[in-house]
Amino acid sequence: SMRTSSHRLTKWIDLKSGDIRATELYSYSHSQIELENIFRKTTNQTLLNHLQTQFDTAFAKSLGRAKSK
Repeated sequence: SMRTSSHRLTKWIDLKSGDIRATELYSYSHSQIELENIFRKTTNQTLLNHLQTQFDTAFAKSLGRAKSK
């Protein structure tokens, strides 16, 4: 999971295969309570692409650290 001040993006990833099993995107623009997964409903593809790029970069870095230990 990755959280910004306005959103949380979670990807459920099978660590053995690398397959993404599910993705969740929640907006905190109206409330801090995560009531509706807007991943499939989002009309702001630019935002989704930006968050996914940030997530993928952080995830790759965390895997690199885990492998080097």
